[in-house]
Amino acid sequence: MPRGRVRAVLALSDAVSTGALDLSPGADRTAAREALGRLSGIGPWTTEMVLLFGAGDPDAVPLGDWHLSHVISMFFRG
Repeated sequence: MPRGRVRAVLALSDAVSTGALDLSPGADRTAAREALGRLSGIGPWTTEMVLLFGAGDPDAVPLGDWHLSHVISMFFRG
């Protein structure tokens, strides 16, 4: 794993363990987005993926995901 990614994962882990980032059910998702945005190496796509899969936020949308448009079009095709 590249060093930049390792640093980002460690920063995310530290934020969760110190309480600077709350990903528990019912936590304020706006505050979580802001906290994730302050972490070095965590961009908008990663923020949404962490909220979607890590926090179970059904409203998180990973913008720029190459497969998202395909999944949506398959949904409407039925």
